[in-house]
Amino acid sequence: MLRQILGYILAWLSMSLLSSLISLIFLPLMLIGRRIKALAPVMTFFSSAVSMFAALLIFIWICGKTEIQPTYLMLFIPYLAVVSNNFRRIDRAKKRKPTVEEIAGEDYDPILQVRMEYGYLVGDISGWLLFLLSLSRLPLY
Repeated sequence: MLRQILGYILAWLSMSLLSSLISLIFLPLMLIGRRIKALAPVMTFFSSAVSMFAALLIFIWICGKTEIQPTYLMLFIPYLAVVSNNFRRIDRAKKRKPTVEEIAGEDYDPILQVRMEYGYLVGDISGWLLFLLSLSRLPLY
């Protein structure tokens, strides 16, 4: 039972924290995307999809090393939190909250910001789905 709980915690940390850390690798691409505005949503999609996929691979690897049996439910519950967070970010960008403008600085473009947030959303969904398709069968819970 304790291993299962640890599995859920690891899955959540992988999808939220680890995927964010992996996405830092793509920071130079994101800066280029801000300059070439047509590429920005594609860059956010790509970085988000690869980061999510890599984070989930690391999660499965950790599960193998710790003898935790990963399940579909371990992957689904944190995924809902990630998608919910993406929708909150989209909403914040649409409302032009000051924090988004402060982060972007003088280059802030509200339309571009919304498109980038949608890129993150579609990237997270795509990376997660691609990972599930590459897996062998897992128990449901």
